[in-house]
Amino acid sequence: MAFLMNKKKLPGLLGDDSMTLSTDPRTDPRMLEGLAKVRLDVPGDVPPVSLETPMEQLYEYATGVESFFQHVNRTLFAGLPAVDGVISRTEKIYGTDGNEISLFIHQPEDMEGPLPCVYHTHGGGIVILSATGDNFVRWRSDLAASGLVVVGVEFRNGAGDLGNHPFPAGLNDCAAGLNWVFNNRENLNISNIMEAKLNSKKDTAQKIKKIKIFESFNVGSSYNIFNDSLNFNDINLNARTRLLDIIDFTFSSRYDPYITNKNFNNNLNKYELFENGRLARFTNANATVGLS
Repeated sequence: MAFLMNKKKLPGLLGDDSMTLSTDPRTDPRMLEGLAKVRLDVPGDVPPVSLETPMEQLYEYATGVESFFQHVNRTLFAGLPAVDGVISRTEKIYGTDGNEISLFIHQPEDMEGPLPCVYHTHGGGIVILSATGDNFVRWRSDLAASGLVVVGVEFRNGAGDLGNHPFPAGLNDCAAGLNWVFNNRENLNISNIMEAKLNSKKDTAQKIKKIKIFESFNVGSSYNIFNDSLNFNDINLNARTRLLDIIDFTFSSRYDPYITNKNFNNNLNKYELFENGRLARFTNANATVGLS
């Protein structure tokens, strides 16, 4: 007996390798209009570089790409109204190499109590672009206007205006900035309480009910500048919450950012992120429950 099966066409390029943003029926016309202004609505040319290209040519190409996307961001974000109710300032700190790092802090103008924080590492692959780009400044301000503390870090890049600094220079700057934010969380008025906000369907006044998920939630690590390898220490995660207003639940866990040998008794100076595609390797955990 033969069965006829309707083969569903795959979306996008998976189903039609000639499809473009202009012909894709899923494309929002408003997005297409904006991208057309900077010629991103059509496929671009194949990059004239490869793994065999000399470094000087790679730097030159990356600088050109950065210049193009700076133009794109200025064009797409030009003329937008200012974000009201937000204040911003710049904090200067120093990284592991003695380099100056700028942290761009955006906060609601009228802060009521501690607020959640977003630590912003901008796009560009730690190779191009800057946290001062029009799009990144706008995003931080929009997030702050929604009731968040937002800290953007200006890290060293592999190429472009903030290059040429080989990896892991930029990653070290991100870690230094994050450590500063954690150590100054009280001055920044950052909360470590995680809450959910729910709208009551029965409440005609549309009041928002806050539900605490964690009374305390902390993630921390450290970086030893004097080690010649394995500079990052384990990542520690600690959380505490209260259930039914009588049960205290505490949880802690530890994660190793480096891979280990086959016998699992010695770390290797290679990151789990690049070798196994995960941020860190779980090593242990414990939990306690108490009544009060």
